[in-house]
Amino acid sequence: MIKTILHYILGIPGRDAIKKFVNTEEEEETLLSKWGENVLLLADNAQVFPHIEETLQILHVKEIQLGLVTSKTKEEMKNEFDRFDLNQYFDIQITASDTNLHKPFPDPIQKAIDELNVKKEETIYIGDSLYDMQSAKACGVTFGLAKWGAQNIENFQNVDIVIDSPQEILDLLEK
Repeated sequence: MIKTILHYILGIPGRDAIKKFVNTEEEEETLLSKWGENVLLLADNAQVFPHIEETLQILHVKEIQLGLVTSKTKEEMKNEFDRFDLNQYFDIQITASDTNLHKPFPDPIQKAIDELNVKKEETIYIGDSLYDMQSAKACGVTFGLAKWGAQNIENFQNVDIVIDSPQEILDLLEK
């Protein structure tokens, strides 16, 4: 039961995730605040997956446009992601603060496509949650499943590309 609930919240904004557990806006704000505090307490335990940074470096050197689309808010990104010093590799970042509708809707990916001024048929959205896949499909872009971060892989249906490791992203450039 608890594992199922946790999988439900992976990949969507925290505010959206907690709505089913509260009855009032006051409870929502209290829970969201507590959630944020707890995330910060555990932030030092978080690590970047192996080979991510070197893969991003190579893509950056090859001048491949990279956009980061996340369900985290700008503040959450600042508190949880910026310390990894990976922002330098991304041309744009779209957070939950940037769109009214979030994953699984296509809006965040579409905003990234618009800001990068790229074509959908030349875009691959790589993610590790069902919401990532649903958002990519709704937007009409190729979805690559990042197996190194995905939970319950058997739940992913109609994946366009399965990517076993970050280095395999580089192989996609050859195709």
